Amino acid sequence: MKRLALLFGLAFVVVSATSVAAVGKPIDTFHDRFDETFFDDPTTTDDDLCGVLPVTTHVTGIQNGMVRLDKQGHELFRVSGPVTVTYTNEANGLSVTNRTSGQFRDIKVVDNPDGTTTFFNANIGVPERIQTPDGTVLVKDVGRIVFATTFHFHDPNDPNDDEFISSEIVSISGPHPEADSGFTLFCDTVIGALT
Repeated sequence: MKRLALLFGLAFVVVSATSVAAVGKPIDTFHDRFDETFFDDPTTTDDDLCGVLPVTTHVTGIQNGMVRLDKQGHELFRVSGPVTVTYTNEANGLSVTNRTSGQFRDIKVVDNPDGTTTFFNANIGVPERIQTPDGTVLVKDVGRIVFATTFHFHDPNDPNDDEFISSEIVSISGPHPEADSGFTLFCDTVIGALT
């Protein structure tokens, strides 16, 4: 009996050591290149830019990323690389481009006592640079911005009952006119440039 207890104890130590060793190390990595065009569906307004303007959207980019686990077993994502999104108003031929670069990363995940979960993540670099085809920059956010976003997942096995609770800016450095506007500047600027 003593030998059996010792074997179970050793097995527990090996399993525990394996799970502790995995903390912080990448469990998945990816490198994606994409070049996609999305055309407006004229039968619905669901895909209209900012809910008001039918556009053709062209997206190109490279995304490098990894997923790692924190001590509680939450997946933390890190993604970096340039992405260019061009919106074209086919009715008049006007277009505008949003170029982003830098890194998005999850900093930590907190399981709150009330059953909600808060995700802390940061955008570092240029999360938004809206410009016209001649190179005129209309809006540019630069620097670091950290968000805390809270959800209530209710039944973790049922994504249909997930509930968004709140999102707030935790810290900000560098000029972020989009954030300063309460995230209304994008639609105001892009719709104005396309009409």
